Amino acid sequence: MPKDPFISVIVVDAFRKRFIERAVKSAFAQTLPQFNYEVIVIKNFSDQDLDSRLSSMGARLLLSSSLSPGEKVAEALQSARGEVICFLDDDDEFEPTKLQRVYELFKAGADYYHNGQKVVTDQGRVVYEDPTDNEIRISGKDKLAYFRSVSGLNSSCISIRKRILEAEVDNLARAKYSVDWFYLVAALLHGELLVSDREPLTVYRRHANQSDVDLSDPSAFINRRKVAYRRKLDAAFVMYRMLAKTPYEEVARSILAGAKIRYASYATMYDAKLSLSDALYAVRADLKTFAATDSLTIAMILHSIYSSIIPFLPRTAKRVEWLREYKRYTQALYPHRSHGSLSLPSRALLAATVTLGIALIAVILSSPSVAMHVLFHLERFMQLFLRHFYARAWGSVALSSPPTRARGSDAARSATGAYPPLSARADGGLPRPPFSNAKSCVNVNAYSQLSTRSKARQDASLRPPAGKGSSKASVPSLTYWTTRSTGFFRGWP
Repeated sequence: MPKDPFISVIVVDAFRKRFIERAVKSAFAQTLPQFNYEVIVIKNFSDQDLDSRLSSMGARLLLSSSLSPGEKVAEALQSARGEVICFLDDDDEFEPTKLQRVYELFKAGADYYHNGQKVVTDQGRVVYEDPTDNEIRISGKDKLAYFRSVSGLNSSCISIRKRILEAEVDNLARAKYSVDWFYLVAALLHGELLVSDREPLTVYRRHANQSDVDLSDPSAFINRRKVAYRRKLDAAFVMYRMLAKTPYEEVARSILAGAKIRYASYATMYDAKLSLSDALYAVRADLKTFAATDSLTIAMILHSIYSSIIPFLPRTAKRVEWLREYKRYTQALYPHRSHGSLSLPSRALLAATVTLGIALIAVILSSPSVAMHVLFHLERFMQLFLRHFYARAWGSVALSSPPTRARGSDAARSATGAYPPLSARADGGLPRPPFSNAKSCVNVNAYSQLSTRSKARQDASLRPPAGKGSSKASVPSLTYWTTRSTGFFRGWP
């Protein structure tokens, strides 16, 4: 006769006081009798009124100096008395039958369980709800196929045996932020029976200040996404090392390649250590997944390839994609608001980017070296074209908001709005073209292999003619002019 499992619900705080009390209330409003579970709240702050209310409900409070969810969970495990661990983020909630379902499954021998969810806004409006379907039981060789096809994990939907986490507690603290994927990886390595269904037993709340999204303005959104993807990349490295030399190594590599692509889309290929082979591997892995799940369509193929190409495009093209993603999030959360369409330069740049991605599909898949050659010369052509185009426009257009890098006598002219032509300035007032720095080159690896003399020749060919009395004149960067045309940092375009 299987032993009745005792459950520990760990509520992880992420500096959101206004939600945490509702999360704890939902954990206690269960159909399962309270003597079968406990609720542990681990947080970084002390609030006398809030702490007294949480304690009166029956929650055990732990104060932590750690910042990441992985480190907090690793600390809470030391105090947890349950054989089964359920996780709850401070901005999510449990449905009343959640713990009853967990109790029955783990009593029957499950080691890992992921349920469905209902997505709501901050105002309680239901955005999406998973359809209830039959449960899937995964064991043995089926775990690899499940790992290859799984997506959309949420730690508030996960329950797992404590012994599995204790076996990987050091890696849990290292993974820090992408704990939802870490729980699955640990279950694949140390669990026998995994169960998954789409019964919506968790309420997932979308709001303007989530751990990976900040919708206060476009700049804050970009910064938060960049930090979030950096954290996910660090966690992907940890999980890849865990799964090295196991049957799951191939899938772990595709997850790592995907994390590199997403981070490089907001940072640079150099920061993400992204190579073309990583991008191609991610595309091939997506195609295998689509084929295995009977979802292989032209739209899915183009989306996968386009996502893999974005990190290799100029920063200006990336800005348009950032703005589109910000708009998608705000429309999903605030559908009643009116959202301005992208400006004409942004739409034109986006269309050119999509066309370029589709045109390079065959080249990239057939010959990576030729693809890098094309991208290299495309960037070079754009710089040469913009150098002549904007240098001509600079002398005839008065800037209403001159650049901030003006120095010396230029500062006085900037204050009055009378800005001199580019040829008369000492430094051009703007950053040098991207190709003046090898790290910002489209193909960092190939560029670094060029000889020193070749680098000097190519940099010299991209540098504009020197202004009068100086050899440091430079071209207005594409980033600056697109920023001005879209109004990116001044608000919505």
